[in-house]
Amino acid sequence: MQNKKIVICGITGNIGQQTIEVCRKLKFKIVGCSYFNEHKLCKKIIKNNNIKHVLCCYDNEYGNCQSFTDLLKKSQPDLVVNAIVGFAGLQASIATLTAKIDLALANKESLVVAGYFIDKLAKKNHVKVLPIDSEHTSLMNLVLLANKPINQLYITCSGGSFLTYSTQQKKSITWQQATKHPNWNMGEKITIDSNTLLNKCFEIIEAYWYFHTKKINVLLDPTSNVHSAIMFDDGGLILSKCKSDMHYFIALAINDFKSSKAMKSMQENAKKTNNLALMDKKILPLKWAYDVINDKTKSLGVILNAASEAALYLFKTKKISFDKIVSVINFALLTNKPKKIARLIEIKKIYESVYANTIVFYCSQRKKSIKNLYEVFADNENK
Repeated sequence: MQNKKIVICGITGNIGQQTIEVCRKLKFKIVGCSYFNEHKLCKKIIKNNNIKHVLCCYDNEYGNCQSFTDLLKKSQPDLVVNAIVGFAGLQASIATLTAKIDLALANKESLVVAGYFIDKLAKKNHVKVLPIDSEHTSLMNLVLLANKPINQLYITCSGGSFLTYSTQQKKSITWQQATKHPNWNMGEKITIDSNTLLNKCFEIIEAYWYFHTKKINVLLDPTSNVHSAIMFDDGGLILSKCKSDMHYFIALAINDFKSSKAMKSMQENAKKTNNLALMDKKILPLKWAYDVINDKTKSLGVILNAASEAALYLFKTKKISFDKIVSVINFALLTNKPKKIARLIEIKKIYESVYANTIVFYCSQRKKSIKNLYEVFADNENK
């Protein structure tokens, strides 16, 4: 579609700014945006791209829209790119699908905490949910090109910056070190999640909702040259391999998976691929993904996400060390009993409760009482 109208939610973030560059190459019009509180940067973006409709989620006095619903009503986009980080992105996803607008999703938390409801809403309103993620975008491209029955889906994992670190070395990892990735230029949260394998856990859950299969596996590829693979019923295997550049994957998603001459330069030949290793589904945090997929209450993903964001805060504020992030999340999963969710409004209540309780618990004097639990969970992490 020429002159496609796009709204970018989370426009000041890493994916948001790369989406601006892709829209410029594809000659798509950015008709609206949202941001949190990067006022100076957003003002520059708005001016350079002549964006008419703006929502500031921190204080709507800075924009000319009062809510995501208001933003979409005024801008009338063909597609919304949701690049908001964390649980906060769920609201934008729901507003988009409710307004019967196609959604290009970089906010993985929307599917982690509300995959069932997102899927149901998209089907009800006959709109698309398209992935903006190297693994899922490349995987969807392979699936669309496939012309025979598929048996298994594979997403790849680099292992992060600390793949070869010992348990002792991980104890001294700083926030600055943890927010750097060897192959990708990403935001802070997703980089740290990648370095703990939590991001891959989330991506398994995402893959389930995009492809509606539990036959999802993870391959270790430290080079990040291979992004996904599919195995056919006859045993044949094909890989998706290209340069580690999100511009290409964003372009695929927002251009309905059609090739573009403007983006062909992004499809450079990757370096020689190392041997790929199949990762054990039972190791943490990967195991949690399959637990969420099989959870009938629909609340385990909410608990997982709330605990992960709480653990990130605790690490950033130096209440816990890097090596304890997975243990904190596991403790929250073991101590918060899943409750059946029937309505979307219940998700926020569970999220806020788990998040707050996790923060309070680890910031209180009771922190000393769970010293032994750390040791127990450390054993699970290595199994």
